[in-house]
Amino acid sequence: MKNLTRFLLAVILLFFFGASVMAQPSDRLRLEDSVIGWKTVYSFKGKQYKPLTVDGQTFSPYQQSIRDSFTAWMQRSYVPIGGFGDIYQRDFTSRQNKYPMPQSIGSTALIYGMQQNSRTGKYEMISNEDHNDVFIYTNTLAGINNAALLSSQDGFYFTMARDNYASTFTSKPVIDATKEFGLHDDSRFSKYMVYFLSQSWVTVVLIPGNKLPIVQLTKGEVLALCEKGIQRELEEKKSEARHMSSNDPSYYAGVIKDLDEKQYPQCMKNLNALKEKYKNRLNEPAVLYGWAGPSFADFVNNNTTLFVEEWYQDIPGYPVYRYTKEAIENSKKDKPLWVEITWPLQKKGTRVKAYEVHKAMLRYFNYDYVYNYFFDPEKVKGIAYTPSNADEQREQLQRLKKHYTFADNKTLPQGTFFVDDFSANAVGDRPAGWSDSKANPATVVELKGRTGKWVQPGKGNTLSPAIALKKPLPENFTLSFDMATDEFTARTGGALGISLSSYPTTSEGLTVANSKGTELSARIEAGNEADYNNNNYRGSAEIKINSTVNNYEGAFYSTYDLREFTNKKTMLHVSIKVNNGMATLLINNKEVAVSKDFKKDYCKDCACKGLPAGTQFRNLYFTNYTQNWSPDGKSNEVHIYISNIKITKE
Repeated sequence: MKNLTRFLLAVILLFFFGASVMAQPSDRLRLEDSVIGWKTVYSFKGKQYKPLTVDGQTFSPYQQSIRDSFTAWMQRSYVPIGGFGDIYQRDFTSRQNKYPMPQSIGSTALIYGMQQNSRTGKYEMISNEDHNDVFIYTNTLAGINNAALLSSQDGFYFTMARDNYASTFTSKPVIDATKEFGLHDDSRFSKYMVYFLSQSWVTVVLIPGNKLPIVQLTKGEVLALCEKGIQRELEEKKSEARHMSSNDPSYYAGVIKDLDEKQYPQCMKNLNALKEKYKNRLNEPAVLYGWAGPSFADFVNNNTTLFVEEWYQDIPGYPVYRYTKEAIENSKKDKPLWVEITWPLQKKGTRVKAYEVHKAMLRYFNYDYVYNYFFDPEKVKGIAYTPSNADEQREQLQRLKKHYTFADNKTLPQGTFFVDDFSANAVGDRPAGWSDSKANPATVVELKGRTGKWVQPGKGNTLSPAIALKKPLPENFTLSFDMATDEFTARTGGALGISLSSYPTTSEGLTVANSKGTELSARIEAGNEADYNNNNYRGSAEIKINSTVNNYEGAFYSTYDLREFTNKKTMLHVSIKVNNGMATLLINNKEVAVSKDFKKDYCKDCACKGLPAGTQFRNLYFTNYTQNWSPDGKSNEVHIYISNIKITKE
């Protein structure tokens, strides 16, 4: 294959991490947001193939070109974000050396994680682990399990989960268990065969008529195959004994005697008991108890729970199937019988790299084009592949590329050091110039009944204006902002932490070891007015100074009974003022705490000296501490919001 473009990892990382930017976020956060790309972007134009023979199968030049199409379509649908992409170029074909199966060909895309080299400090691809894989193949099925005792060179038999493609969009338990992954949101997927291997993997099958060329076995067929399998394994065990002890005939003679006189008769006794039990039900569809089917050892040891109804509990079980003879034969032709696409599922707001893979397959891979390309070609004749929702994909990539090249061209009023009302951001974007982990990231929103735009920090996530904010802050300043909470019925609603730190940090955003510094922090939490007159009211505003600077060591704090921010009073204006080493907290412009009055636990006589002289803060953080409450007390619908953030010089 012709290598059109080779992206060298060192160059990519130098581009993302080598530029000098003001108040950089950590390299790890930058990596999570970075458009890393593919190791190689392939072009197959003019590529010629000769017939390829593997395990007695012959793949025509056209069949080999299908693999190339899969590779090109995948690379157009997904640009690796937060990971390094490669296309696996070995074992593209199905293996036929044991069992007769449909002839298959395809490709596997792998998105690798990255780690920092402890010696060089650079980020490198983790080549043999931490990869998220996407499989695109013809004429094969993901999630099938070989029923080994039944299968032989005469036939391949396999089990599948009972909740399969037939129930994905109709069974309430299946829908409830999987709807959060997004495949039920519109009709893009319901027109095709979709089944979940677990809550970790999903497979989409593109096939005319949405019917696979597989046949479910009957109980009678399974019992007959068990008998053949027992006899076959008996001979294999004898052969293995002769091979392993060829220099000691007396040893393998004893093994063979045990097989012939004890194990095989026991197997047949148990098998015949099953035949007798089901003699009037031999034509019923077979649903096995275990995914791997029975084994020789099961029959020897009387573990003969074969069919699902024999188990003492009600469980779904595993139907057992075979491919039709026509499918195996027709799979040798150029046109595929079906196309299978499998990828790992991931929820939004969890692992970044894995979610971006899932999002690409959910939103951008063009299943309609692929289906028509093979099964209704007139619809796409002369039309090149383009991703679904291509504009959305393009905008996402542009946003990510611009996120760490923030340029604030605003002319600020006299005395204003920093200001952001998020008006320059589109709703749904992450706030430009701000940094957080993309696991549960912050989002720009509009609030009903509130003016302007707001940022909704991800739950448990820390948000910082790491690019937009100049360092350090003035020695004397006022930080002010608006915050809002959703309505709630529990004891607490939206909760926000604010932290100003003077500690030096590493490129990873970690505090430099053994360094001295000071942190000025606050935590604001809304309370429920129903608790005003009892001991359960939880609304509070706490401000704290924690320093390791000589003569200022320790944590001093003040707590205010916050009744201005509740389930009914859902908006608040907060200010933190620093002047000549004194810190003041203001709620709705009312002074509620001053550092000279801060106390220290277990020390009544300890006086707070305020902030050490000359303290200049280097970092500003907002953390969402909201609990998982909601109006119905069940779902996670209560959020905290911030806006109109401003820092003025005193």
